[in-house]
Amino acid sequence: MKIVKYNNYLKEYNEILFYILIGTVSFIADISSGHNNLYYNCKEPQSTLLLLFLHHLFAAFLYFGWLSNHKNILYLHISTILIVIIVQSNNDRRCPSTDIVNDKCNITRVNYLRDFLYFTNIKRYNLYYFYVFVAFIISCIKLAK
Repeated sequence: MKIVKYNNYLKEYNEILFYILIGTVSFIADISSGHNNLYYNCKEPQSTLLLLFLHHLFAAFLYFGWLSNHKNILYLHISTILIVIIVQSNNDRRCPSTDIVNDKCNITRVNYLRDFLYFTNIKRYNLYYFYVFVAFIISCIKLAK
């Protein structure tokens, strides 16, 4: 019994590492592809880049958390989606983290987080909420099984 429980923890740990890897790749793509050294002239560069990195990790989990088969991760994913929708609906459909980073780096607020949706040239509002809704439904269906 202990071995099975250990294997489940190991699988959850591997999934968490997967989200960290995706978020890290997204962060590296963001900071290395910015025109005119987008993030190099920020106020408080260390804290700004840390916030940006955490934002990429959070976004990776938001976009791919539905891939999990573990109830704890799926519950966390559903909670994350609900929190994001509530926060963005109270902030003119924008993420406060993106606004903070943009303000500290003198980037116009028109720009969004340069994440996977950005790099695939998907217009954020056309598919963002639809994608999050589908991810939410998939997580709920997996939990109901």
